[in-house]
Amino acid sequence: MNLHIDTNAVSSVMLADGWHLIVRGSFRLGTLEFSAGSSGKPTEQSAVWSESTVGFEFEDTDGGHLAGPLSSVVAVSYAATTGPQSTSFEQLAEWLHGVVAGTDDDQFVRFTHAGLSFEVWLDADRKWAFSLPGQRDGDRTVVTHTDVAERDVKALPSIVLGEVKGGWGRNQENHRQQQGEQ
Repeated sequence: MNLHIDTNAVSSVMLADGWHLIVRGSFRLGTLEFSAGSSGKPTEQSAVWSESTVGFEFEDTDGGHLAGPLSSVVAVSYAATTGPQSTSFEQLAEWLHGVVAGTDDDQFVRFTHAGLSFEVWLDADRKWAFSLPGQRDGDRTVVTHTDVAERDVKALPSIVLGEVKGGWGRNQENHRQQQGEQ
């Protein structure tokens, strides 16, 4: 059985001299290589610690950097995820202060900005799209399709809110009202 530890979640490392608090996200594994300069590229003066030895490095909270063979790490402390992971819809709803709605097969996030409601969903290509409520089957004049894939949900709020704050929703609401008057 393998125990999965997210190296980005490591908060402290125990070495022979005790615990070291580290900058979260700075714990890395790989081959230790010494080189002249700070370019990180091998030079004629480079030397590998050992081809078969996995090494570690991290930045401690005092600004120091430590590196060595992984075998010298006694233990690590890390933030473990508890419970099931949030779905991309749940994450998006939290970031947009909205709610997840729909069925398991047809989920979407509904949120409100400046008095207008919006819906965000995954289209047939598993890319995020958004519109005013009830417009999901509309053409490109009422639905905005993004190039953002489901896994890249973190990038979506700034795109959606940028469009909405730029007046996109007001223009769509005016378009819808004009269609209703005809």
